[in-house]
Amino acid sequence: MRPPIVLALVIAAASLAGAVAWNRLSTAIQAADNARRDYLSVERDGREVIRLREERATASLGEPPQDDLVARLGQIASESGLSRGMVRNVERVSDRSIGETRGERGFRRRDVRVTLEPVGPADLGRFLEQWRRSQPLWTVSNIDLEARRGRVQTGAPRYIARLQLSAAYAATTPSGTPSP
Repeated sequence: MRPPIVLALVIAAASLAGAVAWNRLSTAIQAADNARRDYLSVERDGREVIRLREERATASLGEPPQDDLVARLGQIASESGLSRGMVRNVERVSDRSIGETRGERGFRRRDVRVTLEPVGPADLGRFLEQWRRSQPLWTVSNIDLEARRGRVQTGAPRYIARLQLSAAYAATTPSGTPSP
């Protein structure tokens, strides 16, 4: 073989090896960027979980939740810029024991189901944010959002929201008497 052909083959092989190495390097850089982005997302989510756990409502050690929930729901609706009339079907679902703490005092959990109708997603978000801020004892444990059936005016809220609210409280008051 002639030296120029050998030289050309060596240069082509080196170029091919360089291209393969460059491809592997760029793939590795892309994978590292994706891993870094995933790590930052998980870290952000972890901080949010920690923040939410710190905000989590604790059980009431005093009196059980008051039965003025209908009035409070209407007030929150008004404060959120919604109609009080959208709060419908407030009903107690359960009031059950959730165990004892170190044998000293048991706790109970009261669940209430509430229907908000008609409501849009933005309306529901404002309502839930106002509820979370002003009613720390009551947490939203379930949300069911259903599209309204039938004819709906253009621009009118198109959903029915069914919320389950839960409150934990001591089964006995600090004086030792049973809670109602």
